[in-house]
Amino acid sequence: LLPTGALAIVGIIIFSWVNPTTKSFRLDYATANVDFSGQDEMLRPQFLGVDEKQQRYTVTAEVAMRPERGHQQVFLMKPAADITLANGDWLTLKAEQGIYNGETKTLELQGAVSMYVDNGFEMHTEKVEFDLSQGTARGDDVVLSQSPWGILKAKGFQYSPDGQVFLFSGRPVLVLHGNQKAGIK
Repeated sequence: LLPTGALAIVGIIIFSWVNPTTKSFRLDYATANVDFSGQDEMLRPQFLGVDEKQQRYTVTAEVAMRPERGHQQVFLMKPAADITLANGDWLTLKAEQGIYNGETKTLELQGAVSMYVDNGFEMHTEKVEFDLSQGTARGDDVVLSQSPWGILKAKGFQYSPDGQVFLFSGRPVLVLHGNQKAGIK
């Protein structure tokens, strides 16, 4: 049975070479059960760029939607942003949803926003506005942060890449971890 099947396949290939007027088959798709939203939609998009300090960034998402052609705002579901800082450190942002504006190079994240830095610093809030071209970030919602040196709670924050400085607003509360080896509590 196996040699007969192989012989039939070889016969079909030879017939298609000898008879070139025979049309080859083609695949098509049906749109019977597909709903279109009227928006440009993309699964697992990636936006790559470089800020003014030559720091590379990548913005990814599970789904991206643009309301109309030519519009620079892109709505993102489950976005994540990875930024490589000039000193080689990295920064990662994740959220439930966001808006990426290609014209202004801004990323607005909202809904369980988390920021992680490779030095052990992490921060959680509900909304962050990130300027990808400047490398700055800000948020006016409650911020919960932890790092190897302690835990911080504040009403908002601003981040500047110049000196990698975080400014926390609203009478922040900082609880430092004790260093048991050095006898500090």
